[in-house]
Amino acid sequence: MQPNQRMVFFPTIGCRCGDFWHVQVHGWVYIPTEFSRLRSAGRAAAKRMLARRLKKSVRASEFFDLRLGAFLSDNKRGIKVTIRIGQKNYAVGKSHANGHFRGLIQVPATDVEIARAGDWLTFHSPEFPAEGRAMLLSEDGLSIVSDVDDTIKITQVTDRREMLRNTFAREFKSVTGMAELYARWAKTGATFHYVTASPWHLFPLLHEFLESQQFPPGTWHMRDFRPAGRDIPKLFRKSRQVKEKHIETLMNCSPKRQFIFVGDSGESDPEMYAGLAEKYPKQVEGIYIRNVSESTAENAKKMLGGLKGNRWKIFSDAREIPI
Repeated sequence: MQPNQRMVFFPTIGCRCGDFWHVQVHGWVYIPTEFSRLRSAGRAAAKRMLARRLKKSVRASEFFDLRLGAFLSDNKRGIKVTIRIGQKNYAVGKSHANGHFRGLIQVPATDVEIARAGDWLTFHSPEFPAEGRAMLLSEDGLSIVSDVDDTIKITQVTDRREMLRNTFAREFKSVTGMAELYARWAKTGATFHYVTASPWHLFPLLHEFLESQQFPPGTWHMRDFRPAGRDIPKLFRKSRQVKEKHIETLMNCSPKRQFIFVGDSGESDPEMYAGLAEKYPKQVEGIYIRNVSESTAENAKKMLGGLKGNRWKIFSDAREIPI
């Protein structure tokens, strides 16, 4: 391990298959921006690019350097990754050019206690001071699939300038009442899966924010993103194809589980959720769409109106959603 080299594991899922748990392992090996001269120069270039879109007072925000720096870490390629569960080591693979590594390992069920919905399998790296977790999904139960931006966190994705300010320069703010709603769902035994078009670079910051707002822990499913300076304003584009793939993986992992989708009317959530409900009619229990504007809410109603049964609702206040 090189000096200043870091590893982070992202919260993933595990699915039961016969006598084994198939556990997804996903993480990132990198050197933070402040320890890389090349990346520090890149940060300066990115700041000049954003200067054309943000006011000087915003660029002077206490959050700006920290959040921009998250996109310009020095990714480490070719790092061999192994994880340890109990007394056994499992080879995951090597990190790619973006520093990310992904692998699927098979853990004998006899090595893991029989899991209920929401149980976590903990593992660690023998080489790095890093610990990871995978949620072991039972065959049945309830999963809450939640968007993040403008569903539980104020981002204003439909306004590009405000999106940049809320992402890089302002204190993160949660949508009123959503943490309390999720806590009530958690008490019923539901599991949570945060599916967002935000890039993995923001995971540490978003994860810390949701913890501070007392949202239930869950798995995370984000987008790969090439952080070239001029591409940063494109952070949230083409969100549907990113999120839909993640959600279908979750649903296929446990085909007997029920799912509730929570999103917002700002972009593609209503259309995407409606399509998934038609494709997986026995698994989708409900769809809840936060109203971010009257015009987008009307469009959401059109997208969802063709679904059979009373399975969806447009809401402005979290208290409107039944448990």
